[in-house]
Amino acid sequence: MLQKVFEVAQAFVQVLALVTVVVEIASDATGAKGAEKKARAIAKAKELFPPERLGAFAGLYDQLAGLIIDAIVAYANAKGFFVKSGQ
Repeated sequence: MLQKVFEVAQAFVQVLALVTVVVEIASDATGAKGAEKKARAIAKAKELFPPERLGAFAGLYDQLAGLIIDAIVAYANAKGFFVKSGQ
């Protein structure tokens, strides 16, 4: 049971990392900013990782995804992975 929870959590974080990077790269062309990029990333994540896969936590999908995306972006910014506009 616990192994299944970790597998689902790992897959969720991996999908969010993937869509966050893709949306960030695409934002260079679209000009999307902060909240708009997060909304796009969550929408794309829902296509790849449907909320029902989170079981009892499905109702918290957007909130959990938002927190994880914020953490991914903060880490990527700290490591210089995402270049800020104007740099």
